[in-house]
Amino acid sequence: MKIRTISKTKLKKKLRKKTNPNLINLISFLKKQSNFWMKIAELLARPKRKAINVNLNRIDKIAKPNSIVLVPGKVLSEGELTKSVILSAFSFSENALKKLSKTKIVKISDLARENKKGDNIIVIWK
Repeated sequence: MKIRTISKTKLKKKLRKKTNPNLINLISFLKKQSNFWMKIAELLARPKRKAINVNLNRIDKIAKPNSIVLVPGKVLSEGELTKSVILSAFSFSENALKKLSKTKIVKISDLARENKKGDNIIVIWK
């Protein structure tokens, strides 16, 4: 993942502009973890106009069977997810949740606690 790394101070300034308390708590938690999770915090701290939205068909195209997939943004419902994956994202659309009823969904914070270094995680952010 090639993301320009910003300092924790700049991330803290970006955090002041956020109004969602869940997002603020998640970013604050992630920036205290390893470099991998710091980069995920940076992606989550982006302005709303640069928010990450990923459709199910894109996840299905990129993910490998039985892999862990992380979307630092919102999962939308276009397409179908045919592979069995563990999916983690900040939020899901209602229709996407209906389509993902058989898929294992994990919170990003729980994933960070289980996998401190971020090994074997596929990050979909474009």
